[in-house]
Amino acid sequence: VTAPALVFGADRDLLVPEALARSLASSLGARYVRLPDQGHGVPLNPIWESVAAEIDDWLTGLATHPPCGNPRS
Repeated sequence: VTAPALVFGADRDLLVPEALARSLASSLGARYVRLPDQGHGVPLNPIWESVAAEIDDWLTGLATHPPCGNPRS
């Protein structure tokens, strides 16, 4: 399965270390976004609005420039 992916990594995340998130993004060929000075609970922190904007921008980019793939029939 090939699909676009967006991976966030927070440098103070104790549950999912940033290096692991970065490695996941690399293995998926995904876009990686580093969240400095953040932990695992991003939706609970004031930064959530900027993260939501990043996701919206990414989705908008997919809508205007869909990735090329090899669809199966």
